[in-house]
Amino acid sequence: MTDDHAHPAPDPIRPTSPPADQDGAGAPPTPPTLRACLDLLPPGAPLVDGRSVEEVRSGADRAARLFTAAEVRGRVTGLRIANGAPWLVALLGLLEAGAAPLLVAADTPVPELERALRRAGGDRWVRAVDTAGRPELEATTSPTAPAGTGAPPVPAGTPPPVLITTSGSTGSPKSVARTQRSLLVEGAHYRDRFGVRRGDVLLLPLPLPHAYALSWLACGLLVGTDVRLPAPTALRAVDSVLRTEATVAALVPSVARLLLTRAAGRPAPDAAPLRVAALGAGAVDGPLARDFPAAYGVGLSRVYGSTETGVIATASPDVPPLTVGLPVPGTATRVLDHTGEPVPPGAEGTLSVRMDHLDGWVDTGDVVVQDEHGALTVLGRRSTAIRRGDRWVSPTEVEAVLREHPGVGEARVTGLRIGAAGDNAVLAEVETTGPVPADPAELMRFTRARLAPYKLPSEIRPVLSLPRGPSGKVLARPRYRPAEPAALLAAASAQRVSDVVFALARSGVLAALDGTRDAVEVAADTGLPPGQVEALLATAAELGLVLRGPAEGGRAVPPGSTDAVWAAIDEEQRRRADPDLPASVAAPPGAGTPLVRGARRILALRRVVLLGSVRDRVRRALAAAAPAPGCRVLEVSADGPHCLTTLLARDPHAEGVLLDLAAADPVSVPDRITVVHELPPPRTPERCADEDLREPAEGSGVVAGPAARAARFDLCVVRDVVHHPGPGAEVAALLGALRPGGTLLVDDLFTEDLDGDGGAAADRVSSGETLWTGAHDLAAGLRRLGAVDVRVGADHGNPGQVVARAPTTPTGPEEGRPA
Repeated sequence: MTDDHAHPAPDPIRPTSPPADQDGAGAPPTPPTLRACLDLLPPGAPLVDGRSVEEVRSGADRAARLFTAAEVRGRVTGLRIANGAPWLVALLGLLEAGAAPLLVAADTPVPELERALRRAGGDRWVRAVDTAGRPELEATTSPTAPAGTGAPPVPAGTPPPVLITTSGSTGSPKSVARTQRSLLVEGAHYRDRFGVRRGDVLLLPLPLPHAYALSWLACGLLVGTDVRLPAPTALRAVDSVLRTEATVAALVPSVARLLLTRAAGRPAPDAAPLRVAALGAGAVDGPLARDFPAAYGVGLSRVYGSTETGVIATASPDVPPLTVGLPVPGTATRVLDHTGEPVPPGAEGTLSVRMDHLDGWVDTGDVVVQDEHGALTVLGRRSTAIRRGDRWVSPTEVEAVLREHPGVGEARVTGLRIGAAGDNAVLAEVETTGPVPADPAELMRFTRARLAPYKLPSEIRPVLSLPRGPSGKVLARPRYRPAEPAALLAAASAQRVSDVVFALARSGVLAALDGTRDAVEVAADTGLPPGQVEALLATAAELGLVLRGPAEGGRAVPPGSTDAVWAAIDEEQRRRADPDLPASVAAPPGAGTPLVRGARRILALRRVVLLGSVRDRVRRALAAAAPAPGCRVLEVSADGPHCLTTLLARDPHAEGVLLDLAAADPVSVPDRITVVHELPPPRTPERCADEDLREPAEGSGVVAGPAARAARFDLCVVRDVVHHPGPGAEVAALLGALRPGGTLLVDDLFTEDLDGDGGAAADRVSSGETLWTGAHDLAAGLRRLGAVDVRVGADHGNPGQVVARAPTTPTGPEEGRPA
């Protein structure tokens, strides 16, 4: 499947099939909805599994009324029932009632269904349609988005879309919204390219939630075929219909291969009605192209596309293996190199397409070759293409050769980055057709006779089974990356999943994850058995501790946060192993026990994970404080004058004082920074209109004249010490150290930033960080002390910050604010 990545549009665009009326020459206009197709068909004509057009139409209308009464309009609603006429009735009823159906396979576990619904913003799903045609709705067991907020936005008057879940073969599954018109246009392409006509028997042994099956179903509704919907696993029924009734069949490679295995050399029937067998959602390799016509009397036509785009290209059976033919009318294509520039005909590159229902150019992610006539040959996914020196290996080609061996039923070929840079190893995993696994040495001899040396697998590994998606397509080996740092930290404190987190960290597996390595590559990096790594990563993925595929948009983990996560997990594991953990909760502030020190280290690491590196935090702090040129700054910190150092590097006239709560070596700071270990002497909050002229009254605590100016600061920054007893938490004294109108900025980790993390709260108690734990509590306290313009950073996109200004005149609590 592809992701919608728009490219700039370099010219020239490769010549393709000329743009055409989407409805085809002489064809009636495409109806606006799937349900509207039924109004154009003879009421008594057979439509789906023996039901007539009128029976399906009346059932869909009845379901629409019931769904309308259930208030599904504008809501994402799951559809999880088996293939058959009731499935179609429920789909049409949901669409007519204004819902956005989220299609999932009938065998999808309920927890997985509910996760998909939560991602899409839905909270209900159709579990069955009873014998009277009444659909049964069931609510999810966990809260989700408010009603009406989950459906994709559509213009007023536009029919609701269908949400199709991708396989997640190279990353996490996602739902793709397809308009009803785009599905019908795709069906019209099948009608026109393959000559589908009213009265044809259309065989669809495919899961209907799959995009390829759904578009063929749309073709059947548009044309008025007699659609047969056997289960993909009902091979005897599928074989029988292919040989005796079907005139058009839509298949996928896995089903076609299973049918050929079942046929076991039987010749094609002499007078079979089968006219078209179209194969999509995978490649037609040499064995399929050779064996299918021998078994069923017709060759395999080709359909190439994706969930997001719909059909892109089609071809008749007489094209070479792996070729998918010419783009369908209305589709422009271009083939680009890694810099985004077009390649000449015959050269390899990544395919981008532009279609009427898409927003600009879309990167398919497929590596193709396009000849001078526009015909496409698909070599594989860009994410799975294998580099050997300066040449590329197509996994699809190697898999096709392996499947030619009589002992191999299916194969999966993956490039592994465990050799020299630019020279990937090639792992071939094979399912065998017999009870005895195929001999890897024999398979290697077989491939050596049929492939160039640079294409040969480095290892051939027999396996019991390869994972497959809902359509039967073999899934690519997942590449893993760590989950969000905050999720890992929370899991390290959770009783039942912490063992998995500790195992990931202790084994070195967590450190090896970057979104580009699969389990075998990670095993090679860590020296662990591949099977153990595979099992560990699969378990971690189920728990949400690791994610499959690269991050969306290539977004990297914040610098420094990964190291902090590993260290925090290690510290948490050591602490959990100590039986005296409860005693640490009662330890006095500042106690130097190992457990207290460990809790403080974890909190320091949490700051890096949740707030970013010191450099990033200093940059945000100075941006929020906006100090004027030549300002005088007080920094209160336990790890050095980071803000002062940065500010003085920018402003040669600025100067400052470091209140060093860790007794750092004064030699380590720049000359313009004075180091002290306690706050300046306290003074009264009186303000002087002219501090240079006013003399202090005898016995008064007011510092006047130049001495007053020297004792006051334009900016005070408190970093990571506001929660500890001591000068960092004495905000009244800190406000008193500011000039009138001076700024106080507190930069630390607050309760609001932890999002209910109970483990972090326990760490705070253990480490003695018990003061001003909430940002809003600190803000209220500053207002009570007379501070003005108090802002909580988390409310404005700057977590970990509270900013306030000292009053310009003597005042009480800020007016209009709670005391």
